[in-house]
Amino acid sequence: MTTETKTIPVDLKREYTLEEYTLLEDDDQNYELLEGKLVMTPAPADEHGRICDELLTELKLFLRANKGIGAVWSHTGFNIGKKSNGKDNVPEPDLGFIIQSRVPPVSSGYLPYPDLAIEVWSRTSDLADPSRLKKAREKLLMYLEAGTQIAWGINPIAQEIEVYQQGQIQPIVILGLGDELDGGEIIPGFKMRVAALFGQAS
Repeated sequence: MTTETKTIPVDLKREYTLEEYTLLEDDDQNYELLEGKLVMTPAPADEHGRICDELLTELKLFLRANKGIGAVWSHTGFNIGKKSNGKDNVPEPDLGFIIQSRVPPVSSGYLPYPDLAIEVWSRTSDLADPSRLKKAREKLLMYLEAGTQIAWGINPIAQEIEVYQQGQIQPIVILGLGDELDGGEIIPGFKMRVAALFGQAS
């Protein structure tokens, strides 16, 4: 005799624990858990998808040629723990990288915090007005507070990448089309032209 797992209905007005979040009913929508609240994440649009695919491809090629550095995931939940207010957080960065020594065994659960978190900001949900951009930046800081070493905020409107480092609340550098993205100590040796990421010719 098998026992069916009881699911929990989706309610955007209430707060959820990590355990409750794992039992959410499937309503064909995608939700992150941020400070105990469900945040619906719309399907990425064309520009967003192209940027993610370009960066993921470059990272995958580099990691296959340089084994033992770590692993990268796309659109996967990371359990980054509770904030000081006791509320759970399971964000879903566009890309998350974990160094080799922290890569967990394959499981059905969420991953631990990424060493590098990458968010491609959406024109409509993140960049439509200053308040939304502020929230997008605060999400990067949330990763850093949880243990993430580096976070990249990719802005397709400005065609810039804001690079954040643990312990800093402002970007340590803002990269433009003439610059090169560098994996630093997290992904040593990885480099990519910012212009290529945004589909610009050499």
